[in-house]
Amino acid sequence: MALSLYIATPQGEAFDQVVETVVLPGLDGDFGVLENHESFISALRPGSLEIKLEDGSRRIGAVPGGFAEVSGSVVTVLVGRCEFADEADKDPEIIARERAQAMIEEMRSTEEGEAFYQRQQEAFSEAISPEEN
Repeated sequence: MALSLYIATPQGEAFDQVVETVVLPGLDGDFGVLENHESFISALRPGSLEIKLEDGSRRIGAVPGGFAEVSGSVVTVLVGRCEFADEADKDPEIIARERAQAMIEEMRSTEEGEAFYQRQQEAFSEAISPEEN
């Protein structure tokens, strides 16, 4: 079974991966989502979420409330923030850096993305180079 789960916060992507299941804290109680689930939108209350990854391992996280959209095998979660238990001891700056690096790697995986990256690198290099007189 495969379910695409995307969790977004105002700070950016908190999670984007194919999973087996996810359990979210709905207003009327927790609800689980499996592949090919009936489509719906739900408000989320503050609470915990549980993700079962394809390898069978689980990730537990906490959200302050938000919204979830389920459409077939795609779940999109919009929350103010998402804290995962396995990242609790990590420095938030390290987590942000790791997420940013993953996003850059994903962008560079396409020809267009790599060209954009190179243009930005060149512009940055020019901007920080000492001016020649």
